[in-house]
Amino acid sequence: MFNIIMEGMLALFISFSVRTAKIEPNPLDYQLAFGVENKYFESDFEYERENGLMYLNLINKITPHERVSLSQKYIGARKIDSQTLTLKQPFKHGHSVFLALNAQAWTDARILIGYQLNLKEFGKVELSSNFSDRTIIDLKLKKPFLIAENYGLYLEPLLVYSLINDKVFWQAKVRLKIDFKTLLSRKTEEVRETNDGELQEQGN
Repeated sequence: MFNIIMEGMLALFISFSVRTAKIEPNPLDYQLAFGVENKYFESDFEYERENGLMYLNLINKITPHERVSLSQKYIGARKIDSQTLTLKQPFKHGHSVFLALNAQAWTDARILIGYQLNLKEFGKVELSSNFSDRTIIDLKLKKPFLIAENYGLYLEPLLVYSLINDKVFWQAKVRLKIDFKTLLSRKTEEVRETNDGELQEQGN
């Protein structure tokens, strides 16, 4: 029962990112976001300077280890409703391959195939590409850092390099997260250590 509660614990996060502007000759675009996540889902609101719009993102992690996940992005003002179904097969030593099916309002589907590797020094490295008339190649680097264990506080930088129809786009993002699972685990460990110390003193 305790493990089920721990797996369902939420994490709160805020993030800031800058990226190549999609509309020329605009300067660099930036995005602000805040949201919640746990083992089973992730949801956030994003504000984009370039378009002055709020994005609503929702990711359902349907199976453990995100082997099957469904993400949806909705922007009411621009009538954008996109979905991505991802199937992932993990292997030993942090390797995994995945196939993503992206659609707009459940139509005009595109297939994306990728490879993911978890490296201790560099974090998560992901390379993906598609097979269609709109060539897309993505390279992502992401590594979380536990900066304050007593508060379950993480700093998660992300770097994305994209090549879309021979045009380069990049994004640099940093996310600050408070993970209540880490926080509760730490507090539980402190209580256990205190109780063990008291029992040892009584035994002496």
